[in-house]
Amino acid sequence: MKYKELVDFYIELSKTTKRLEKTRLTSEFLQKVPKDDLKEVIYLLQGKVFPDFSQEKLGISNKLIIKALGQTTGKSAVEIEEAWKKKGDLGETAKSLLSHKAQATLTSKELTVRYVFENLKKISKFEGSGSVSKKLGLISDLLSNAKPDEGVFIVRTLIGDLRVGIAAGILRDSIAWAFMPHVYPLFTEFGFKEKKGKQIGDERELEKIKGHIEALNAPDEKTARRIYNTILEHVQNAYDLTNDFAEVALVAKEDGLSGFLRINPTVGVPLRSMEAVKEQDIETAFKDIGKAVLVERKYDGYKLQIHKKGEEVWLFTRRQENVTNAFPEIVEAAKKSLNCKSCIVEGECVAVDPKTKRSLPFQNVSKRIKRKYEIEKIRKEVPVEIKLFDILYLNGTGKINLKVLERRRLLEKTVKPIKDLLTLSEQLKTEDPKKVEDFYKKALAEGYEGVMIKNPDAIYRPGRYVGFQYKLKPTLESLDLVIIGAEWGTGKRSGWMSSYLLACRNGEEYLACGKIGTGIKEKEKEGVTFLQMTKLLKKQVISEKGREVQIKPSIVVEVAYDEIQKSINYPSGYALRFPRVVRIRDDKMAKDANTLLELEHIYSIQKGKT
Repeated sequence: MKYKELVDFYIELSKTTKRLEKTRLTSEFLQKVPKDDLKEVIYLLQGKVFPDFSQEKLGISNKLIIKALGQTTGKSAVEIEEAWKKKGDLGETAKSLLSHKAQATLTSKELTVRYVFENLKKISKFEGSGSVSKKLGLISDLLSNAKPDEGVFIVRTLIGDLRVGIAAGILRDSIAWAFMPHVYPLFTEFGFKEKKGKQIGDERELEKIKGHIEALNAPDEKTARRIYNTILEHVQNAYDLTNDFAEVALVAKEDGLSGFLRINPTVGVPLRSMEAVKEQDIETAFKDIGKAVLVERKYDGYKLQIHKKGEEVWLFTRRQENVTNAFPEIVEAAKKSLNCKSCIVEGECVAVDPKTKRSLPFQNVSKRIKRKYEIEKIRKEVPVEIKLFDILYLNGTGKINLKVLERRRLLEKTVKPIKDLLTLSEQLKTEDPKKVEDFYKKALAEGYEGVMIKNPDAIYRPGRYVGFQYKLKPTLESLDLVIIGAEWGTGKRSGWMSSYLLACRNGEEYLACGKIGTGIKEKEKEGVTFLQMTKLLKKQVISEKGREVQIKPSIVVEVAYDEIQKSINYPSGYALRFPRVVRIRDDKMAKDANTLLELEHIYSIQKGKT
């Protein structure tokens, strides 16, 4: 497939902000993509060349792009930076420079999707001495052969800022529209002319469908919507198990719906994590869950997935980061404790005070996560313990569709606890709110954050689902928010980004809900510093105008505050009163941030509101 075809689609996609229109355009484009190019196209539509779980990143700086443009066009770095300031977009700057070059010379090679993709992958592989010049050579090769419009998206892909608005939800729906049956009469609402297809009366009949069917006809719109939502759930579930939309699209194209039913978790590939919904009291949790609940302590640590296959063990965070090397003691314990050929188990890794044996705050285990060198030294300084509470895969079979209690029984049979290192979380099943309250008070007295309240009948579903599990803490819940902007400081804060624009998540977009500058320290021993924040944020800069900086939504911070207020000053409609940074949530991605609905919920219940 020619790269120009993909670029033409990028341009077409950029012209609309409407979700349904983007979904329709993407689904129609995917249908035209040859099978041999499908995975590469899916990656490039996301502006990447590796699946979400991969530790490999392109990691190309703006400075290297400027050097490559200089080599390709003969312009000086000063001239390129001046053009960049005017355009405000390095991709558009490349287009302008390549347009002038194109008048003098013709490109010698027509770029294909595969050629671009393979060269992008090669760029990420170079390490050590001479790697910069090798990367520079490959980038220059791509740009010298690129037409001006192609240059825009090669540059944007390299710096991780594609700007075509195809978020995960749109890509999931597009795969469903492209390769799954359209369900009528519902799809007439999406702009499709109704077709005659296989009659279907219930979503349970989907499991009987083999191969590819273009259309399904339901008796009414309500039934059609249920069937369509079930199809979307199958696509989402396939992604949750593989962490790879490229793999999902290929299965959908080759095998249709029946292919999804055969997808299992893969040992060594992290599953997306199931998160808890915040709850205010025990009574409401019982009301949402039902007659009986499961209660466990809420640990203040890092959620880890342990993957074991034979004598091989991997450790992944909820962000799918591989941290196996950071915890050699957990790796060794898993080899001895997990009695199986292969499994995927989940638990919370907490730091432990070696004298009192009480768990320590999150910041302590965070030191272990980030450490790449002198592992044995930090291991003695900050001992850890992992509390296992779930099993997702065992000896070749996925277990996420089993109920919590069934998974717990399997976990207990699989794990031989090792005291003070690898143990099971204590769990209480009860129908009595008073017993939950006693468990809760005991957990707080022992120094834990609070409790987890789980639905005994819930399956494992990545994401936050009301009725699945809740977390209960004694104080007004802090928020995990995304930094989307900053300001360069003045005076003694000169040289640092010292004021940050916070945002909550609303579907695929991030809506500002306040600015923050407190809680950040000047000295490292005091906590999160301005220098630390500046180093993190500089890597995510999209654009700068004067002192104001636009930041790519990727850095999550935990924020404490006194109150949530209504506000006309922010797109979310809310503002935080006296916000302050508690910590950087480097265990979370932007998509894990609190939602606008959660802010609205907290606003509605705080200070006696109903």
